[in-house]
Amino acid sequence: IVKANMDLIIGQLGYFAVGAMYSLGLTLASMSIAICIGIVVSMGRLADNIVLRWTSTAFVDFTRGMPFLVLLIWVYYGLAILLDISLTPLVAGIGCLSIKYAGRLAEIFRSGIQAIEKGQAEAALSLGFSKLQTYRRIILPQIVPIVIPPLVNEVVGMIQDSAIVSIVGIWELMRRGNSVANATLKPFEIYSTIAVIYLIMTISLSQLNERYIEKKMFGKKR
Repeated sequence: IVKANMDLIIGQLGYFAVGAMYSLGLTLASMSIAICIGIVVSMGRLADNIVLRWTSTAFVDFTRGMPFLVLLIWVYYGLAILLDISLTPLVAGIGCLSIKYAGRLAEIFRSGIQAIEKGQAEAALSLGFSKLQTYRRIILPQIVPIVIPPLVNEVVGMIQDSAIVSIVGIWELMRRGNSVANATLKPFEIYSTIAVIYLIMTISLSQLNERYIEKKMFGKKR
């Protein structure tokens, strides 16, 4: 029995590897969009305009308070019912992951911006820089070392949440595991293998963050 199970798992590793790559690609695309949105929202949170500040705050509160599964179901099925907007599973998955994590990243970026001495921004503005130029040339480059470690942790969280998008039909790692488990009637063996693959991806990224990125930027010894 053990040999048969091992043969089954080994025979599916290539299939699961493709799913793992799909999960990583989904995470990369979603995180790239989330970073862009998060930077804009963090700037809005610190803006002098009260409407912009309240709107940005509402976005952060909404995305942080809404469970990802509920958001995904509402966007994928709700938009089709209410507005007759049919999104593909891939668009819905990337969109929801991006929105969900944009609010979290906005708070990370806001903390990083506030960690920069205010005098630098004031000096740039006094020299004729616009606010956008001040952010782009003075502030944002300096927050990179501050936000990278928590940003990597968010990437790990997104890899884990990417498993949820399988419910709308995206053939990432979890969806492929479901199909094999249903076809072989070996759920324990298959889902255990899937769990190990997720652990390999997330632990590897966490170790990269702790042993290289933080050490490189802050000289931390692990």
